[in-house]
Amino acid sequence: MDERTVCPICKGVGYLVKDVPYGDPDFGKLFPCQCKIQELQSKQAQDLRQVSNLEHLGHMTFDSFVPDGRALNPDQSRNLRTSMR
Repeated sequence: MDERTVCPICKGVGYLVKDVPYGDPDFGKLFPCQCKIQELQSKQAQDLRQVSNLEHLGHMTFDSFVPDGRALNPDQSRNLRTSMR
């Protein structure tokens, strides 16, 4: 692994041990580093995108959303435009 990509906090291990005295409930326990938490969250998001079967909608955002749909009656269209403000 390239030294520039190694986490400076955990040195690439992914987990940390808290510096607490013997007898503390966290003594000897491993805790995920910030880099590991980010990695796990990214993997979870990727897995959710994959199982959602919505990849083809990835280009759609609220910024590009057009509230005037052909299937909407005038009241629905007005309500949708109002809610998007």
